[in-house]
Amino acid sequence: MQGTSAAQAKVWRGSTSEQRSDERRQRLLVAGLEIFGTTGYHSSTVSGLCSAATVSTRTFYELFNQRADLLEAIYAQVTDQIRVDIEQLPTPTVADIEQWAGDAVRAVVGPLLADLRACQIIEIEVVGLSEQIEERRRQTTLAIAQGLDAVQLALTDPAAPQPSRADRELVGVFVVGGISESLVAHLRTPPADRRSAEELLDMMTAILLRVLKP
Repeated sequence: MQGTSAAQAKVWRGSTSEQRSDERRQRLLVAGLEIFGTTGYHSSTVSGLCSAATVSTRTFYELFNQRADLLEAIYAQVTDQIRVDIEQLPTPTVADIEQWAGDAVRAVVGPLLADLRACQIIEIEVVGLSEQIEERRRQTTLAIAQGLDAVQLALTDPAAPQPSRADRELVGVFVVGGISESLVAHLRTPPADRRSAEELLDMMTAILLRVLKP
């Protein structure tokens, strides 16, 4: 009976303490996406984030040690999904490389152009913030770049010398880095002068094909 009472004590209005904690964390992630992605990380405050998320500052510090941890959590949420989307793409052949390139660019860049708040966070707000976040950025770049490894091998003529792993990795990092800098330039271009999302995706696809197509 004592165990049952203890379990019941954790339930309030139909949800457990863990569920309430998850809900508050999600509200902070949503608030962080809006605030970090519009007014910027350095202009934000814990109190402002808490007000937007309708949680107390005590709750914030129960979930995150500092604002940078919330920013990193948002970064991880967005980039982890991009990595999953990339991994789900089939390895292309020479015959369908153009379709694959378009799908790959849309998997990586499409979500960021669809929500420029996420793009602002991924490409600008996290840069140089801390060594921990920089290491995560490097690992994320490398992981996405490695998604091009099997693609490069699949497109190489079997009769020709195979590119080394180091060479394939360099090409992948070059492509991902170029995409990243293109997005920064897009964000810094006045909205009235920006290319449309479709135009930018098409241009990136064409450039990727120039790099990969045999």
